[in-house]
Amino acid sequence: MLFFSSVIIFPILVGTGVMVEPVSRLLTFWNNELGQQVSYYDKWHLAFFALYFYLYNSAWASISTPISNTLAAVGRITTVSKLMVMWTILTWGIIAPMGYWYGFNGVAVGVSIVATFSIVPIVILKRYVPYNFLAQVVPPALASLGMGIGVYMISRYLPLNWVIVGLAMACGVILYAGLLAMMSWKRMLATWVRLRTHYFQK
Repeated sequence: MLFFSSVIIFPILVGTGVMVEPVSRLLTFWNNELGQQVSYYDKWHLAFFALYFYLYNSAWASISTPISNTLAAVGRITTVSKLMVMWTILTWGIIAPMGYWYGFNGVAVGVSIVATFSIVPIVILKRYVPYNFLAQVVPPALASLGMGIGVYMISRYLPLNWVIVGLAMACGVILYAGLLAMMSWKRMLATWVRLRTHYFQK
C-alpha cells in the first residue's frame, strides 16, 4: 500500500506545486478600486511559501500513515502510541514557537520539520517487517520530479493561457505514467493484481 499511495499522492503534490502559480495568474476577479480585472496571483502569491512546505508535509504524511497502520497491524500498538506522543511533543515544541515567532509561515516551516521525523516509524518498521522502503517510494518520487520539470517547462516558456495549462497537465500525466512504467512496471502490475483480488473479487 505504501507504493500505491506514493503513486497516487506524489504526482498530485508535485503538480499542485508547479501549477499553482500559472493557474493563479489566469484566475481573475473584479477590483472595484481599480475598476478592472485583477489576477488572483496578486493576492495569493504571499501564501506560496507556506504552500510548498505544506506539500512537503503531505508527502511525508502519505508515507508515515501506512507505515504507522502497518505497525498497528502487526501488533505494535504501544509503539504507535509512543510515536503519537513523540509527534505531540514535537508539535508543541517546534510548531508553536515557530508560529509565535514567525507567524503563519513559521507554522508551515515547523510542520515540515515535524513531518521529517516520519523517518522514525520507517526505521522502526524494518525491525518487524522486512521491506524495501526505497523501492516503494523512489520510483514514484523520481517520476513525479520528471513530470514536474516537464510541466514547468511547458507552462513557463509557452504563452500562458488555459489551453497551455490543459496541455501541460495532459503532458504531465503522460510523462509521469511513462516514467513510472519504465522504472517499476512489474511492481505496478503486482500492486494492481493485489488490489483487484482484495477489493473487486469478493
